[in-house]
Amino acid sequence: MKNPYRLLALLGLCLVVCVTVAHADDRHGTMVVSEGTRFVVAFPQVWVSAAEEPLPNPMILFISSPMKSVVRVRTSAVKNDLGNRIDKTYTVNPNQVLKVSIPRSLMMPSSDTNEATTSCVIQGYGIEITSNTPISVSTYQAWHGNGELTHHLPVAAWGTKYSAMCFYNDAFGKTTLQHRPGQIIVIAQHDSTLVNFTPTWDTESGPDCPSV
Repeated sequence: MKNPYRLLALLGLCLVVCVTVAHADDRHGTMVVSEGTRFVVAFPQVWVSAAEEPLPNPMILFISSPMKSVVRVRTSAVKNDLGNRIDKTYTVNPNQVLKVSIPRSLMMPSSDTNEATTSCVIQGYGIEITSNTPISVSTYQAWHGNGELTHHLPVAAWGTKYSAMCFYNDAFGKTTLQHRPGQIIVIAQHDSTLVNFTPTWDTESGPDCPSV
């Protein structure tokens, strides 16, 4: 990988099991780690048919806190300035949800079996959310016929070893099937970290993630 990372989070249209324990059991008097002061999130590609239009606000951050919080949302790793760079500060009132609309240009590029060069990409599309007090962060995507809501762990709860169990590979169409595989997104806290990717099933090829 050209820009590997040290501390990782896995996102996307997949089910993820963190082998490094990221929370404690409530039976022992501790709470699940879901609040923090620093998050980094990303939006996976929504693969739709031509008839599936996005809803009015198809990509949203949900941010909440039990106390008044000053929150900064920024895209520090975006490499271009084509209108998709974000750096804004918000005030979150206690027990209310702040909704931040995210431009579709920050959605991860799609994987295409006909274009191997785009099927594994490294992009600076991570969105960093920092706060002066503990907050909770979720991402929301909404298209006609597609959508998901993901609750994220703070950076402090990230681990270094994960097992990802992707959803089934989908395909649709009458004459020509359109392929819609599961996705995995790797997000990092630091540069210059080696990532070992060991799948047990075939993956799509790409310049930074060859077929296995």
